[in-house]
Amino acid sequence: MNLRFLIMLSLVRCASFLVGYDCERTHPNSTLISLLDTEDCSPPERNIAQQNVYIELLQRPRNTSVDVLGCRIEFENIYERPTNPLYREGCNHVPHVTIYRGPATKIWTQSTPDSYVLTDNTKHIIFLVHARHEACNNTILQTEHPRFVIREITNNSFKDVNRLRFITSYPSPYYFIKNIAHRSVSNLYASIMLKKCQEESMKIRTTISNAYGDPNALAYALTERAGYSAHIQGEAARILRCLPIPVQIRTTGTCFLELPVVANGAPMYLTHRTRTLSTKGTEVRCRPEETATYKLRG
Repeated sequence: MNLRFLIMLSLVRCASFLVGYDCERTHPNSTLISLLDTEDCSPPERNIAQQNVYIELLQRPRNTSVDVLGCRIEFENIYERPTNPLYREGCNHVPHVTIYRGPATKIWTQSTPDSYVLTDNTKHIIFLVHARHEACNNTILQTEHPRFVIREITNNSFKDVNRLRFITSYPSPYYFIKNIAHRSVSNLYASIMLKKCQEESMKIRTTISNAYGDPNALAYALTERAGYSAHIQGEAARILRCLPIPVQIRTTGTCFLELPVVANGAPMYLTHRTRTLSTKGTEVRCRPEETATYKLRG
């Protein structure tokens, strides 16, 4: 009985583990970007290839349970930061819902990622592929919506149009699920890729304009993940990947905008979003109803 109790305590400590990023030590690879301007968006190339395929559109549930078997599982989730836990789970148990199974039009060019177009009566829904993952002898395609993945299949044994129509009303103000009146697939693809480029260009311009005041915010906006910093070099910025180190929450008598932690035996502060470590914190007024909240995993 005592042995079982000690094991449970050990697992609880591992599950609440935090990682901060030391930007005094960085990865040797870096990227230098200009702070003066960005490239203008040009119309997509005309050589747009198409192919009729069959796919499964899978949706990951909003809430799932995780069986913690040891510390290593938590380390993998923190350091590698997978975009979707689907690829980290066993092949015999992958919690998901099949939203659609049936025909689709696959579109691609030499310079743009694959896209898949589903047609529902007079409307098109397009999914842009963000990344590819190999899992369980299958190629899983991560769309730009974090809860939707695609898998190409060889047969057409099932097609649920009602669930496909459900997607058109799915709350998605940003992730490129487009519901557009009937147009040719090529024109639809070209229009969306141009609009996507324009939206990203506007976002980058806004971020660059604030780079001198908050370089790390620039790094976060460009990489869209924690653990990166930016060093301003005149009219350019160098994006650096910081090294992850374990940290522990530190109790203080005052309140800070950052999270007080201990890293390598020294008092430090964990910044929000970027999760980079700083030797100085921003003291704020303590208000119980406004306690800072941080996500423990990652």
